[in-house]
Amino acid sequence: MKSLSSKFDTCLLVSSIILFIYLTFRLFNQFSIVEQFPIDNIANDHSAHMSKLFILDQYGLRGFVPNWYGGFAPFKVYPPGWQIVALPFYKLTNNVGFATYIVMLISIILMFCGFYLLSKVERFNGIKLFAFFSFFLGNALSIGFLFRLGKYPELLGWSLFVIFFSLILYYKNKSLFPNGILLIGLIMSLIFYIHLLVFILFSILFLCLFLYKNSTKERINILLTILFIAILTSVFWIPFLKVLPQTAVSDFYPLQKLLIFNKDTF
Repeated sequence: MKSLSSKFDTCLLVSSIILFIYLTFRLFNQFSIVEQFPIDNIANDHSAHMSKLFILDQYGLRGFVPNWYGGFAPFKVYPPGWQIVALPFYKLTNNVGFATYIVMLISIILMFCGFYLLSKVERFNGIKLFAFFSFFLGNALSIGFLFRLGKYPELLGWSLFVIFFSLILYYKNKSLFPNGILLIGLIMSLIFYIHLLVFILFSILFLCLFLYKNSTKERINILLTILFIAILTSVFWIPFLKVLPQTAVSDFYPLQKLLIFNKDTF
């Protein structure tokens, strides 16, 4: 059995190294966004997120942008979390591409830290830690979706998700009060401000914790966590719901499926 386990670890390590090398190559290739602004209008989210970073710097969170689409206020309907994280780096470098690249690297480092936390919670070795990280970010889906398309807020959201997932596993048989309420509430609120759809999907996992807990006290603690999240995120979602009927956001199909309930999308 020990020999079989050793062979498995060897195969896992070799596979992980291959994926990690490919991930490293793609990260070097991604540096092109620093030297040339991405203007490909097919399957390109790079320019959208980078443009919002420029808008945040020029007009602020509540600012109205007069010379885009006849004028609009972008951060009334789009969570500004990623742009807020990137803003200090933009001010330091005066280059949206460089700031974007730095935050991308920070997201990757944060994800590794999340997997390290998960390895401590689940008590698996360094090879499996490296494998989780390499398989999660180095697979074709992640490379194509997160890096090729430039889904930078989702990347940061998934990095925080790994930490959130580790906390869920840690507290599944422990009391959430008070540290679990604070930590999970804070992480989930950060995810909300980074990407709304990602937050909605991750909330399903939190519902699973509610169903798993068989203690009334712990379920009350989960409800307190939800209340804490609602308070922390109310700065965005209250104005968002007020302006939603007057915007084109309701035509966005994924949001229809996840948030806007009617007879067609229920």
